[in-house]
Amino acid sequence: MEVGILLDAAGTNRIEVLEKNLELFNITINIDHHISNGHFATYNLVDGNAPSTTVLILRILEKCGFPINEDIANDLFTGLLTDTGSFHYANTNKFAFDSASKMLDYGAKPDFVSDMIFERETVGHLKMLGIALSRLIIENGIVYSFITLKDFEETGAVGEDTERIIDVLRRTGETKIALLFKETRKSEVRVSLRGKKGINVSEIAEHFGGGGHRAAAGCTIKSTVEKSIKRLIEYIKENYENGK
Repeated sequence: MEVGILLDAAGTNRIEVLEKNLELFNITINIDHHISNGHFATYNLVDGNAPSTTVLILRILEKCGFPINEDIANDLFTGLLTDTGSFHYANTNKFAFDSASKMLDYGAKPDFVSDMIFERETVGHLKMLGIALSRLIIENGIVYSFITLKDFEETGAVGEDTERIIDVLRRTGETKIALLFKETRKSEVRVSLRGKKGINVSEIAEHFGGGGHRAAAGCTIKSTVEKSIKRLIEYIKENYENGK
């Protein structure tokens, strides 16, 4: 294979198949907006000030003179809308609104995109959300919950059904750091982190081999759910004001 393009991933470890087969590509291209990006490719377009990777793709399409139709504009707007938390995360800067305006000029339909993202919840998602909320723990600004393999088996839910649960956990007024621990296989737990009130959760994720943005990050722990929770919560309490 000649060219491999990786989008919106701080490192090759974010895509397991690519990590194992990266050497198969003669040239690799890395387009991303995560501040923790490792610039691992032959060519790297990484802008930590960009609110989403899709605004970088928009820039490329415009520079190259590629035609942008309504479908493409909707796809680009989807990435911008989700990565900015519907334009209320800290990365919602002038770049975000300027890019959104361009996407609308190209035909993006915010009502259509919002309906497709936020108004099509599955039964599996609602069941998983209920499980996560039933286990919610709040400790001096740290809000966290967990989901196990058994939960997936009993509800019939799939991985996608757990998306955006972390964004519900972060909504409490006292939240400074929110975490969702999700068991993806035996002795492997993926952790989603959200930060508020100036907390940089990307630093926490990087400490455990992950990465992301100041307000949204993630990592994978090779351990049980119980041990993963213990490790991260203890680390946060030892190193961040909200845990002291």
